Amino acid sequence: AVLDGKRFSMPGNFGAPEVGQSGGHTVLHLSESEPDPGTTERWTGEVSTAEIDESTSGSAAIKALGAIKALGYVGSASTPVPTPTGVTPNNIHVHHVSSRGLPSDKVLVPLFAWMRLGGAVALFGPRAEALARAQAELSPWMEPRFALGLANATSSWRAGLGFLCVDDEPAFSSDPQRRAIRESVLSDGGIVDDAGGSRLQSAKPVLPDLFALPYKSFCLLLVLFAIVIGPVNFVLVKRTKRPVLLLVTIPAIALSAAAALFVFGLFSQGLGVKLASYSYALLDQRSHRSMASEQRMIFAGLAPARGLEPGPGAWTQAIARYTSNRTWQSPSYGEHYVVDHDPGLVLSGDFLPARTAFLHQTVTDRAERARLEIARDGGALAVTNALGTTIENLLVRDAAGDYWTCEGAIAGSERRTLVQLAPDEAANTATLLRLGLLQPDLPALPAACWLARLERGVFGDDCGVTGNEQVSYHHVLGVLDATAEEWR
Repeated sequence: AVLDGKRFSMPGNFGAPEVGQSGGHTVLHLSESEPDPGTTERWTGEVSTAEIDESTSGSAAIKALGAIKALGYVGSASTPVPTPTGVTPNNIHVHHVSSRGLPSDKVLVPLFAWMRLGGAVALFGPRAEALARAQAELSPWMEPRFALGLANATSSWRAGLGFLCVDDEPAFSSDPQRRAIRESVLSDGGIVDDAGGSRLQSAKPVLPDLFALPYKSFCLLLVLFAIVIGPVNFVLVKRTKRPVLLLVTIPAIALSAAAALFVFGLFSQGLGVKLASYSYALLDQRSHRSMASEQRMIFAGLAPARGLEPGPGAWTQAIARYTSNRTWQSPSYGEHYVVDHDPGLVLSGDFLPARTAFLHQTVTDRAERARLEIARDGGALAVTNALGTTIENLLVRDAAGDYWTCEGAIAGSERRTLVQLAPDEAANTATLLRLGLLQPDLPALPAACWLARLERGVFGDDCGVTGNEQVSYHHVLGVLDATAEEWR
């Protein structure tokens, strides 16, 4: 990194595990002065061995010590941080807040956007909490309903899809700080797929029966081939009384059979585009903004002419190809990836190869007009679906903490009165709707929020590639103003 005209470096590849140290995470510390020699090494040891309360972290408490493999100092808190969307998806930025306050918006705006998409940000130093609450990007997430309540740890909140930790003490100066940072590391909080830990490592969308052999049809073709090239061929040649024709008919029949098998295989997988998609989104209706992470397996019988074309506010990466033996193969150096910026951004070549099942991830952060409208209907709640797709399952928690759900699906633009749900039933529904993935460590759905499973993903970016979506699995968490009129 080059900051303030000076060059700084850190070992390994920032944004990924330390080389040769699986499971490592990077902490980027920004302050106005370079730490004393040996300080970062001491911080690494202290944070890596910080004790975590088993009641809050569960199995994370027994993970091997040393989850933080690299902790480094890079530059000045007043200099913009290189934080393009998704580059450091599952690591932590720690800002040391000076007596002059927080850095400028030039620094903070991209950093907070990165946080909303799953990043972890810590602000440590004098008046850090007061300054954070004065930030329009942070104060809406510092409400009590988003507090994590980690035992014996510094105050922490879920902010968008990410993690926010704030403390008025100097950076890495107390056990509560170290516990909070380590808790964030162990939660595998990022939403971008990488080996450093991610919420999305457990399951990937797979097209069903993509490489399944149609045994019956295949056997029928082989039997027909044997009959034609054998008895039928010899009978017809014998009638001509020219056995030398066998030198022509046998190769011709064999070539025709090979061509038939090729065409059969081609059309059995199809010439169109098949899709399998999982998406997880957060819709902040207070700021009219959505944040989403979508994984899509794409199988294109014929590759689109241009390739992948991410739209505004979208970032995409190639994750792996799905092989015929049903395993994942990471992109390799031997593949040919083409990035074209004229006109716009186009990703082609092995980003989207023909007749190859490839998994991509797209992360989006953009302004959003879609919403779920909620209003009081007597003693109940009524909702109007303005999300642009059918709601298959819905859980709403009002500002008073009561839970509501719908009976059956809610079509687009449809208004439906909800029925109240008991807390234990609501907890089971929240689990099914993947609250634990969208907001790790929150004990329950926050007040004035809703969870839904949608018929199709509406908050991602198709990158210009559409097709037959055979697997569709889309969840969204909606955040409403807890003081809004609709709750009264």
